[in-house]
Formats: sequence, structure tokens, C-alpha cells
Amino acid sequence: MSQTAYKPRASLTDFECFSAGLKALGLPLITPQAHTDLMQVASIETLTNAFNRAAREPNARKHVEKVIEPFLPQSQASQPGPHPAHVAAMSDHRQAQAPEQSGATQNDNAQPTHREERVNSPQAGSARDGAGQGGQDTAHERERRQYHVYGGKGALTWEITETRRNHPTLQLEAAASNAPRSYDWSNKISVQFTKDELLSVAAVFLGIIPGCDFSNHGPNNDKGFRIENQQGRVFVQVRAPSRSIAVPVGPADAFYVASLVATQIRRARPGLASISDVAGMLKMVYARLQTQGQGGAQQ
Repeated sequence: MSQTAYKPRASLTDFECFSAGLKALGLPLITPQAHTDLMQVASIETLTNAFNRAAREPNARKHVEKVIEPFLPQSQASQPGPHPAHVAAMSDHRQAQAPEQSGATQNDNAQPTHREERVNSPQAGSARDGAGQGGQDTAHERERRQYHVYGGKGALTWEITETRRNHPTLQLEAAASNAPRSYDWSNKISVQFTKDELLSVAAVFLGIIPGCDFSNHGPNNDKGFRIENQQGRVFVQVRAPSRSIAVPVGPADAFYVASLVATQIRRARPGLASISDVAGMLKMVYARLQTQGQGGAQQ
């Protein structure tokens, strides 16, 4: 069945207009409160442009799906309905090893040059949240489990996974640049967040605390990571003995990383129905601990 392009007559900041756009695209609806939360962090101009092109361009539809996913009720977020053309387009995207844009500056202060959700590692198949029938993952479900951030001197992969005790979390991988638009993933540094660290990472990306710094990762307890809010970006450093990889995460990338972190917290605590619930709970906890002089995270 063909789809017609959605041309909003009013701004997407209007809930009825936004809902009409989702209906026209056959996408699940979000609640009024989730819509309010989304409007506080999304680029209205970019989202409107994506709505206008989503019926005929798979990448535009993909953008809309990614933006609304963190704001869907838990049951809908785990059961996406991929568009056939969308799945085909994603297959093409996964062939790329690095961003197509040139001009990545070799400077730790540079903004990320490109971002793309992609699966290209065997670990992705181990996460079974939202798996299809018979335990088989669809291309759409697998693709949503990773998010890549590329910078001038390094790249990051944020991947949905579980701890050894089956607690939902994320694995962070960092690779140094070895040539323009190329990264040495064979010598990557990997750390998996503990369930406590995941909360601190969420608090940083949601702007609740300035930063966090954790060590004692890896079989030799010699790896660690630091995540810190800086002017206009989130600074991420992953370290191992005698080396470290630092990548700045810009606002758009920070939005998608934050959505992955919040999604894992919601999976661990289904009673938190939205990102606003996660943020509200974290704010209350950290405010109370700071008031008591206990601190909320390593900084």
C-alpha cells in the first residue's frame, strides 16, 4: 500500500498535528506527555523536514522512528514495525566502515563528523531484547542496538547488552583513527557499564551531574572511562594501560546515546514508562544525595 507525503498544516509542536503525522506514516502514537518531553529536546525544523520526506525516503522515515522510539510506551518500543524499503536501505548502510563526509579534523576539540546506527559486530546478536519469532532478530531490531559516534581522532560504539547477571546495560567501545575516515577496531578498548555506572552515565547525558569517572574494568582491572559535560558537547574518554581514546559527542549524537541509556534503564525498571520518568527519578535521587553531602557519582 502506497503512502502519501505528510504535509503538516501546523507545527509539530501541536500534539494533534504530530499524531496526524505519525498516523499518516503508519507509526505508533505517543502520549501527550511524551510529546511534550520530545519537543523539549528535538529539532523541530529537522523533524518537520523528516516527516515531509518520510513517505518516499527510507532514511527520513528511519529518522522519525529513531526520534520517537525512546518516547513510546514500553510494549510498543520493543516491537517495531519496519518499513520494507527501510530495511533494504539499512542493509546498504551497514556496508560502510566509516563516515562518507571528509574533513574530520585531527583535534580532540573537534565535533563528531558523522553519526550512523549500524551493526557490524558479532556481539549484537547476543542481545535478545525484542527478538523476532523463534529468537531471530529482524534487521531493524538488530540495527537499533548500536550507535556509532565518529570524531577526528577516534570513534565510539554504544551497544545494548546485558551483564553476566542479565541486567540490561551498555557496552562502550572506542577505536583510534588510523587514517582519514578509518578506525582501528581490531585494537579497540571495551568496557561494559555496571548497573550502577549506567545510572551515572544517564545522569551525565541528561545534564543532572557534571560528569563521572570509573576505573577497574577488564580482567586485569586496568581499564576505565570518563564522561563529562562540556560546553556544547559531552566529552568521552576510554582508557587502557599506556593509551586512551577521547571523542567529543555533539548534541544530536548525545540525544541518541541518551535514548539508548534510558531504554536500558527502562528495561530494568519497567515501571519507568518514559525518559521523563527516568530523568525525574534520577534528579530526585541525586538531589537528595547531594543535599546530604554523599555525592551521586565519582567525578
